[in-house]
Amino acid sequence: MKYFLIFFSIIFVFNDVFGIFATVNLKEANFYDKDGKIVETLPFGTVVNAKKLSSDGRVEVFFNQKMGWMDRGSLIFYDNNFSDIYGKSKIIGSFNNVFYFYFKEKIFKYEIIDRKILNKIDLKGVFDIFPSTKENIFLIEGVTTNDLREIHNFLIYNENKSVYIGSFDSKIVKVENVKFINDSEILAILFNRNGKRHILIYKTLNGKLLGYSSDADGVFDLMGRIFLYNKKYIWYFDEREANNDFTKEKLVFNIPLNWLSNNEFDFKVEGKYIYVQTKKGVVRFDLNTKDISVTSFNSLEWNKDMTKNIYRLGNVEYIFDVENNKRMRLPKDYTFQSFVSDGYIFYGKYGKINTYFLFDRTGEEKYRYRAIDKADFIFDNGIMVDIIFDSDMCTIFIEDPAKKRYFVEMVKE
Repeated sequence: MKYFLIFFSIIFVFNDVFGIFATVNLKEANFYDKDGKIVETLPFGTVVNAKKLSSDGRVEVFFNQKMGWMDRGSLIFYDNNFSDIYGKSKIIGSFNNVFYFYFKEKIFKYEIIDRKILNKIDLKGVFDIFPSTKENIFLIEGVTTNDLREIHNFLIYNENKSVYIGSFDSKIVKVENVKFINDSEILAILFNRNGKRHILIYKTLNGKLLGYSSDADGVFDLMGRIFLYNKKYIWYFDEREANNDFTKEKLVFNIPLNWLSNNEFDFKVEGKYIYVQTKKGVVRFDLNTKDISVTSFNSLEWNKDMTKNIYRLGNVEYIFDVENNKRMRLPKDYTFQSFVSDGYIFYGKYGKINTYFLFDRTGEEKYRYRAIDKADFIFDNGIMVDIIFDSDMCTIFIEDPAKKRYFVEMVKE
């Protein structure tokens, strides 16, 4: 079943009963009973079902199994039109041996080993697509004009089902970051509302807003739990509470000032540990025991088995061999691109031609790419993909170092 059919079937079910969706765009908005008494205060990002407009400018709404009233000015309405723009072609993301791209208002799923299109999804009017960490799950953004305002609408697309999660006025609200965590079961969106950050955390399966925070700079998951953080603290996310701003009761760890690199808390989660980039190198932190140890890494970029580490000193790049405690300086005019299973890939000059080079773990050149000079995807097996969009055609270049060949695929719609 095509995307648009699924999406609008969801909208029409709600529309027949309660009306249209509306999203709180203020920091918070009051929810009144029929007598005008405030029943509760709904935070930024809350979605309600709007039924009808009263003479005093309030809107009758349905929220959390209750009927009530809200001020019209606190809401942005979704008018059953997800997007009225023409979606531009774009590269989305890769997973295992497949990659996704958007062309002619369709999402294409392409497999690189057999070099074939596995699936196409009709998706009209896409402004942006944010990939998850799993196949076939995306955050989709569309744009409409409503009352002379540019409204950005969001839904979660999940295995041929879609869930609406909100509409936001672009003059007030901007998206700063999108992150899928906990094996893509959770979606976190960092919004900037009039200069103030708000993180909203949703359940991917049904789009339910699990909680929010105005104190956090980001979110991560570790050993099945969700954590929020800023430049001072790491604290627990509690799904039982809507407001997940920092409190002493939720505190997990005070971040030392010397752990900030360029005034940012820069870290990476691997296994049960958090690796933190500091001014003097990388430290490993166990969130459960609070044990801290200094590592031999100089950056947070390493290969899968954590035996090679790429880092930069000024304008010079080095690959550090962790096992043998040796470092290799990259040749002049070469830049590191990616670790792969058998080694790493550099970008540099072959004569006067910009070229990618595959090196093995010992630092010996294993393959020189001949067809690709711009990589959109580099896979762990060394296969490289370059996608070129034209007005009526998408050209895909695939180069496989194991076969020492490149292939060209033309996609027309």
